[in-house]
Amino acid sequence: MTVALVADESSGQSRRSGGAAAVAMAMAAPIRVRKPLTEEQKEARALARAKRKREEEEHEQRVRDAREKRMLEERQRKWDRAGYASTNLAEPSEDEDEEEDLADEDAAPLHYEFGDATRPLRPATGPAIIVHVVDNSGRWGHGGLFTSLARMGPAAESAYTTAHDMDDLHLGDAHVVAMDMSRPDGSPLYAALIVAQRRTRAGMPSEIMLDALGKGLARLAAYAAQTGASVHLPRIGHRTPNFNWYGVERILRKCLTAKRVPAAIYYFKAARRSTAPVDSPDSKTPGDGQDPQHGRTDDEAAPGPDGSPGADDTAAMDS
Repeated sequence: MTVALVADESSGQSRRSGGAAAVAMAMAAPIRVRKPLTEEQKEARALARAKRKREEEEHEQRVRDAREKRMLEERQRKWDRAGYASTNLAEPSEDEDEEEDLADEDAAPLHYEFGDATRPLRPATGPAIIVHVVDNSGRWGHGGLFTSLARMGPAAESAYTTAHDMDDLHLGDAHVVAMDMSRPDGSPLYAALIVAQRRTRAGMPSEIMLDALGKGLARLAAYAAQTGASVHLPRIGHRTPNFNWYGVERILRKCLTAKRVPAAIYYFKAARRSTAPVDSPDSKTPGDGQDPQHGRTDDEAAPGPDGSPGADDTAAMDS
């Protein structure tokens, strides 16, 4: 036991003496003082860092472009095998997108109507496009404009589900489909399916994404201007909590009417059941207190002086 203690003490003394020697050597070593950089050296280093960053970003962009090119080529091969032709409108050219917006007095009108968006009112003639905001799931819904478009024929639903199967349904897309019906003057009717929602993990549609809505409407505006068509849509986002309707209205004016594309927003009202006898003076018929064009009675809210819906009107068709 005594020998072990002596060995421990001697090893501890050697470690302490070794550490002291190392500290002494470090204190005796000369201290290197870094010379301050000149302005030219600082500028050169900054340029080198900027060059490296630019080269890294360019490399990442080339990788993304190559990946996207492969995906597009693979998708095109899939389309060719299936004989599929996309109904998605092309993005507007830079000239079309950067075209200066018109002043309010030169812009096309934005009408507010009571009625069904699938039965366009103003203008009464010419091609008409019915806008429906959808998500990217490819699941055709029920009720609202889904049902109204389905009653006009299977074209819209078929185009929507097929686009999803062909990986052709993305946020900001605008798929335009010719409907089986036409307007009273024989002009064609189209449905424009604008993808501005996605499905959540719970399987529910997300909120309407205004950025995607604007991109889809920009595509649609270029097409409508070329074909001379008017655009008709229900009041988007009705009864959605905290929905920014005025943001949607600004997008409609910027993307459509400011590009000379006439548009109309429809507030849908279900017919009221009357308990009065048919021959009662209280029963109303067109020409007796009811607007036959809008299907509106005198006690219903009428559009305001600027054409916007009356404050009392809260019933609208969901998009």
